[in-house]
Amino acid sequence: RHIKPAEAVKSENHISMLQLLKNRELLLMGIPAVCHGVMKENISLWMAVYIVDTYCIDLSTSAYYVLLIPAIGFVGRTAYPALYKLCKNSQNSVSQLGFLLCTAASVLICFEGVGMLASILALSVVYAASSIINTSILSIYPMHYLETGNVASVSGMMDFATYLGGGVASMVYGVVIKNFGYLPMFVSWIVLSLASMLVIYRIAKNRKRQAELQAV
Repeated sequence: RHIKPAEAVKSENHISMLQLLKNRELLLMGIPAVCHGVMKENISLWMAVYIVDTYCIDLSTSAYYVLLIPAIGFVGRTAYPALYKLCKNSQNSVSQLGFLLCTAASVLICFEGVGMLASILALSVVYAASSIINTSILSIYPMHYLETGNVASVSGMMDFATYLGGGVASMVYGVVIKNFGYLPMFVSWIVLSLASMLVIYRIAKNRKRQAELQAV
């Protein structure tokens, strides 16, 4: 019998952009995309100012510590394959692990009397974890739409949600930090991380249910 080429199959199964925007799972996945963008983009924006304000060191000294952010972020990205394998090839599990690390590190920063080095390491862990989540949501998750030819569209939607979260939060945090200090920002990271873990759990549960129904 005649076998249709892969391109033809993708064309038949292709999901329009309007349908993607109405896709419940994609809308839900947009929540952790926004939340991790809030943390990932604002750490690089506020870390140097936080260190200088909190520990009263000069800018030249703080620059050395801030270099830890991209370095540990790089470690987070390179560790992704091992974490993916550890989580039994589950993109959702890797994302939940990343948000769990963000929660733990953010809780540590909230305590008074935390030393400068501990604060820097905690912020670096948040950045590394958010980099892991970034890889999971922007690179791995869109591959679920490979058969319909929507990988680029879904990746673009997740990328937009990520930068939207970072951009909006940077404006909000500017006002909050000026009036209330840095604590509300760190507390918000805890709330966003926990909320994201719940959303991802729901997405994974729905996918498992759909797989079981299809198997029947």
